[in-house]
Amino acid sequence: MGNRYILDDDNNVRKARTSVWTIVRKILVFFVGTLSLAVVYYVVFALLFSTDKEKILEQENKMYEKIVPQMKQKAELLEDVVGGLQERDNGIYTEIFHASAPSLNPLHTLSSLSGLDTIPDTRIVRYSSDKLAVIEKSASSVEENFQVIFQALESSSEQMVAPPMTVPVKNFSFARTGASVGMKINPFYKVPMQHNGLDLIASAGEPVYATADGVVTDVVRSRKGLGNVVTISHDGGYSTRYAHLADIEVRKGRRLGRGTRIGYVGISGNSFAPHLHYEVLRDTVVLDPVNCFFGSLTVDEYVNMLVMSVSTGQSMDWYITMEEGDKKYLYTIGEVADILGENVSLVRFWSNEFSRFIKPQRNAKGNRLFTREDLEVMRQIHHLVKVEGLTLTGTAKRLRSEKRGEVDKIKVLDSLK
Repeated sequence: MGNRYILDDDNNVRKARTSVWTIVRKILVFFVGTLSLAVVYYVVFALLFSTDKEKILEQENKMYEKIVPQMKQKAELLEDVVGGLQERDNGIYTEIFHASAPSLNPLHTLSSLSGLDTIPDTRIVRYSSDKLAVIEKSASSVEENFQVIFQALESSSEQMVAPPMTVPVKNFSFARTGASVGMKINPFYKVPMQHNGLDLIASAGEPVYATADGVVTDVVRSRKGLGNVVTISHDGGYSTRYAHLADIEVRKGRRLGRGTRIGYVGISGNSFAPHLHYEVLRDTVVLDPVNCFFGSLTVDEYVNMLVMSVSTGQSMDWYITMEEGDKKYLYTIGEVADILGENVSLVRFWSNEFSRFIKPQRNAKGNRLFTREDLEVMRQIHHLVKVEGLTLTGTAKRLRSEKRGEVDKIKVLDSLK
């Protein structure tokens, strides 16, 4: 840069001095101009030229533009199919259990939280505080309870034996859990009856496995009651019973290990649909099989299974409850009257009126002796007449329709065999 000269007020020529601000301003102009030019170059280069990675991304975007509409159509189609399957499943579940089908995971539903916004905060705080106090009190006794358990184990002279803890069918999900132990609705007569096992819904022909080491103590093949049944005796006084089997692969007296295949799921006996009726007993006392599965399931699966078994109000089978040690198979008319809570004359009248369904035996004196099956039919008659208020004609019609359904099912079984 050349030197500049100026003429001052005295008409003298002198060298012009450049101020600092002028230099700074020129530097800033230079940098701004350079930066702007670089941005222009970059924009032009980006618009006119593409890198290999950008070319690949452009191709992927074009592919996605074609795939996304197709995926949306498939998603809508799947939603329609799933909706149809849900309606069909709800219809089947309602027809069998006379209740709405449960959610996929009953513990993860948010329906119970819908009303929380209407609850005052003070009430929520008070409720939480009370619950926390209860939990703290329970937690403080955990160590004490463990000490009691350890003392009981040390003082026990007998070896502690765990109950059968595995599920008798493979790949079982909690959504296939049916009714457990308790008063459940009879699927044939629609009346409450004692149910002494757990219904595990499974496909016909699915293998059934022993839930613990043991010895086969009984093998029954029948078209009535529990149908084809295998009973296994285990250590510790436990025994398990597997009912409504399609086929049996073990014989009485055989010693087998846990996981041994004993038969296949079926609908033998008085079964409403293919399933396994599974029972657990200890010293003739009926236990809830669900309580024995906690060792072979995850926490979520076990809790969901427990919820399903309790909430299912209808069983999938009908059988006469056989109490262990009860060898009484015939009842006099007076005993039947006492069981039903009615007078003998009414029982005799029902016996004559519904002779097509009740066929009592006669002893040497000519007195009527009712079998367990007769007693069960008499209970159904009592419920239909006294509880539902049906006439004699209506009761006979109901019994006849149920009997026809059993006959049809037996014919189907014979054809399948």
